[in-house]
Amino acid sequence: MRILSKQPRLAWSPFVASFNPVLALWTLLAITAVKGAAVPLRVGDSERDISFSGTCYTDAVILYSLATYLVSNFAIHATTIPVGADIGRYSQRVTRQDGWQWNIWLFIISLFLPFFALSRTSILIAQQFRCHGNGVLIALQHGGIIVVVRNESWEPGPEDQIVFVRLPEDFDSESQDEKPLPPAVIALDKEGEPKAYQEALHCEHKLHGVAAPPPGYSLAVPVRRGYTELLIRNYLNDTTKLTVHHRPGIVGAILSVIQICIGTYNLYSAQSSQIPRWGYAAYSLSVLPYVIMSVMNLLCAALVDSYACAQLLRTPILEESVCRSLAGDQTDMTEYDGTIGTVKKEYMPDRAQVGQSGQDGYVAVRMRTRTILTTSGTPHKFLKADQRGDGATIEANLKPARFTVSALNHEGPSPQKEVVKADAITQLEIMTLVCLFLVAMIVPSAVIYALTHFRANDSTVAQRAWMMAWLAADQFSACSTLACWVLWKKRQNVIPDWLQKSFYGVLMTTGVGGFVQVVHMYLQDHDYGLQKCSI
Repeated sequence: MRILSKQPRLAWSPFVASFNPVLALWTLLAITAVKGAAVPLRVGDSERDISFSGTCYTDAVILYSLATYLVSNFAIHATTIPVGADIGRYSQRVTRQDGWQWNIWLFIISLFLPFFALSRTSILIAQQFRCHGNGVLIALQHGGIIVVVRNESWEPGPEDQIVFVRLPEDFDSESQDEKPLPPAVIALDKEGEPKAYQEALHCEHKLHGVAAPPPGYSLAVPVRRGYTELLIRNYLNDTTKLTVHHRPGIVGAILSVIQICIGTYNLYSAQSSQIPRWGYAAYSLSVLPYVIMSVMNLLCAALVDSYACAQLLRTPILEESVCRSLAGDQTDMTEYDGTIGTVKKEYMPDRAQVGQSGQDGYVAVRMRTRTILTTSGTPHKFLKADQRGDGATIEANLKPARFTVSALNHEGPSPQKEVVKADAITQLEIMTLVCLFLVAMIVPSAVIYALTHFRANDSTVAQRAWMMAWLAADQFSACSTLACWVLWKKRQNVIPDWLQKSFYGVLMTTGVGGFVQVVHMYLQDHDYGLQKCSI
């Protein structure tokens, strides 16, 4: 068994996965335009245009221009959303091997509802601020941390070890009487650590380094982060100066700047080219939410850490698994390579004193298991538990005596009041979110009023209805995303995926209708289909 440190491995960015749909869209639209392009045919001394699919060369250029307009003003924005960090329960998907599927869903919903992405990005920025530059806590909040926990099959090893447990009722290790003893049951304290973590397999996640825990231990992704945050603050040496590797957001920043410039130019030019005709339904006004979102994406790329792989946190439970490996079978394949953090010396597993009190009624006990052969030759396992420290022990081998252990914390679960406090939304997060959401809710309507005074001009009722419904649904998606995050922080309630996707699917129908109106108005502005084509 070994514990080493190594440089971060190169990994393909999840950005690539989310960028592929844009390339596919661009290719499809470009092929469509090219197929409609005219091909010159020489007949005698004259050259004439032959059109494919009934579309002349000028119309093909218009289609290509439309494709460029849609990609540069809308699709580029969707490719810059952060995928190396996430919020709430979805942070568990950041480092998953199949995370690209979630990234495609984020791309699709952000394409039709940019303020959904704005809400998500705003929360990421707020989470970044709450950690005050502590790289380990930032990685924890964004989904870049994995820990080692005890699992259901955990039991003490064959050698004496100090374990904090909640003892069975009427437990007495001082009794020297020869009497039948109950069978021992070792259980994890699920009531003391509700939703604290979710067990994971190494093959399911992109992990920096190597993590192969011994039997009785598993990798886990923190879910309710207050438990792990208290573990970091109380049991690890100062992590404020510890740098956790994260990838820079250079590509996302560049694309955001490009989209901001193009979108701002189109908004400016709409005053003379579109608003006089279409009024407040002008299609370039629909670019405004995407420009605002690109500004947020630019801030996110500059401020928020993004993770290509998870980092394994060194905790007392991990150290306990190391000791178990060293004292066990020499063929044990336990290996940890690339861990971060160091456990305080006083909280190392072998530093506790027998009888010492832990948290939530836990007490330090010397424990081990022993296997003997019965008279019939059948192996029988005994649990030895000693809370005195002078060698007096009992062996449990007959009515269940329940020994409760914590899966995540060596000394027992953190008090619920402290966990609730650690999970609470901070004042800094509230201020950040309020400021960003005020901008998102007020700026679009203010700009539209300033440019159009909400005059209809020559736009139809359907055009105005679709464009305003799109904006309203977009802003509602931002509010609902924030509400779901607050609900998760306070109650850890999980909305079923099918319900959430159905909800956003309904809201995205307004985006589909809005895009149809954008295409329709754009083609009318450029006289598509009115060209005369010679055959």
